[in-house]
Amino acid sequence: KNFYDYSLIGGDCQNFVSQCIYAGFGGSDDKTAISQRSFPMITTGRSDSYNWYGDSSGGHSPSWTAPRYFSEYVQRASKMTSGARIEAEVIGSFTTVVDWTLLREGDEVIFERGNHATIVSSIEIEDGTYSAHDIYFCSHTGDYKKKSLDDKFSAGGQIIRPKKCYFENNTPDGGKHT
Repeated sequence: KNFYDYSLIGGDCQNFVSQCIYAGFGGSDDKTAISQRSFPMITTGRSDSYNWYGDSSGGHSPSWTAPRYFSEYVQRASKMTSGARIEAEVIGSFTTVVDWTLLREGDEVIFERGNHATIVSSIEIEDGTYSAHDIYFCSHTGDYKKKSLDDKFSAGGQIIRPKKCYFENNTPDGGKHT
């Protein structure tokens, strides 16, 4: 409720997923923390291709609001050895068929050739056979809560599994959060 809603200007799917990842790394829904782009948002002072942030007034990096740019950001950031960044495992490409057995709760799934993002909310294998039907996601721009991936996937997708959020000089210990 304290973040800007991009639904009317192109879609809110990655903004929603970014908020989920932000919360998962310990981010606060406090309006002040959001407007100050507090950790775990990444504001390095470098170009926006090295940042990941969003706020309540519409300020954002491309990686906060666009699935393709988020994918590029985590792939670039995961190769870095120092500085504030998100480390993530990226599985597949926008055109490969997803191996459903690789998905875990909390994974981001990007599909529609990099134009739409969801977050896996639960996996419920009912008949002993693992399939897209057993995997549920939440999203915004299509407001879905616990919708089966079986209903969405046709052209493949990419899995992004956020692992760690590193920071430097943003907290007293200057360490890393996982």
